[in-house]
Amino acid sequence: MTFCGVISYRTMKIKSLLAALSYSVSAVASLALGAEAWTTDFEAAKKAATEQKKDLLMSFTGSDWCGPCMMLDEEVFAKEDFLKTAQESYVLVNLDFPQKTTQEAALKQQNEKLAETYSIEGFPTVLLCDEQAKPYAVTGYQPGGSAAYLEHLKELKAVRTKRDEAFSRADKAQEGADKAKALAEGLAIMEPEVVEAHYMDVVSQIEKLDPEDKSGFVKARKEAVAKKEAEESAMQKVQQFFMGQIQPMLKAKDFSKANELVKGYLKENPDLAEDVKIGLSLNVAMAGPMEKGDVKEAHRIVEEMAKVYPKSELATNLDEIKAAIAEQMGEAKAPEEKPDAAAEGEKKDEKKLD
Repeated sequence: MTFCGVISYRTMKIKSLLAALSYSVSAVASLALGAEAWTTDFEAAKKAATEQKKDLLMSFTGSDWCGPCMMLDEEVFAKEDFLKTAQESYVLVNLDFPQKTTQEAALKQQNEKLAETYSIEGFPTVLLCDEQAKPYAVTGYQPGGSAAYLEHLKELKAVRTKRDEAFSRADKAQEGADKAKALAEGLAIMEPEVVEAHYMDVVSQIEKLDPEDKSGFVKARKEAVAKKEAEESAMQKVQQFFMGQIQPMLKAKDFSKANELVKGYLKENPDLAEDVKIGLSLNVAMAGPMEKGDVKEAHRIVEEMAKVYPKSELATNLDEIKAAIAEQMGEAKAPEEKPDAAAEGEKKDEKKLD
């Protein structure tokens, strides 16, 4: 559950992955969020949400060790414009899992229990929940700053509206099949992982209401579950490959050999999902440029990757990603330029003339 950024790629988008890589080039202290805006008390947050008729925004974070978490805090969650607007619709809950600072025992116990309850697998994870603490959307780090993030939240908020409308139709439906169809429509609006983790009671209800599967929901769900299991199995193998073979090479700074191994692995596993291929390739290919602070080489790598995967999010957001890389790597030490041999010769000749 402690993945942050790189190999837990299935829960992260291209821009978030690159942000994690870029952020690792410099040490950044954890950012203190606005004490008045955020609460760490989950039960108090639920009560406030009910009384104020607001949703919950629950941020599961690693404030002092997780690069994307710190970026999300710095670029969005600590910004005054975000706090002012977000608090109109949400009660903000900060659920931290620090590694370098000590937490009170009760707070640590609460956070660990919530992470288990909500099936948190990586950081940062941001859950949007109704006032009953029932999730309807999940997200994480998004580049673009507070204004872009607020727009992102607005889009996710619409998921709840559509969910509630579908469930309301189900309540009004007279026939079991019609009720099941409306419930299925409500589930289809949400991400599959949200449904699997938090709406199995509704799934069971649909199966009972529509035993002949007139809605097609049961068949579609079985296919989705089988696909997910296959993806998870593939990801476990990728993680084993990365941790067992690639990570030791990265630690030894043998970047060339690590890259060759990844290319071979991808050739042997052509059926991997595109985002997994991109994530694994970038994770290794960017290690060298990140180490050296070589922005030019980092840009070349993402440009080449965009050509290989022209329909990917990487290709779609290439300019934005390159700008983010340049901004973040600007804090790293730039590679030292070796003096030009001819120029050195001219300097020596000038000294002789003097």
